[in-house]
Amino acid sequence: ALTYSPKECSDYALRRFASAHATAREILLLDENTDALTRFDKLMAQKPPLRISELAIGGNEISEAGIAHGRDLGELLAALLDEVLKDPRKNTADSLLCIARQYKEGKK
Repeated sequence: ALTYSPKECSDYALRRFASAHATAREILLLDENTDALTRFDKLMAQKPPLRISELAIGGNEISEAGIAHGRDLGELLAALLDEVLKDPRKNTADSLLCIARQYKEGKK
């Protein structure tokens, strides 16, 4: 399970934490880390994609593009979510398909 560490309080770490825990805000409240809680609230107000289902493309688009199928598709979608958690601006169909193709090339 992904845990929260006050030392690792980057925007990416907070988005990953929120993605993994439905109660992320409550956990931060219990920790009494006001800096992390303030930043968390600011990040969540921007409504970043936190789930695979919130990506701009899904498995069908990736399969139709001939990039991945089956088990590889799930792994690729998880990798795409991680990229979007790092930088939510990447959550566009064009960007994600480009990243997916690069990911596929890197796996060969």
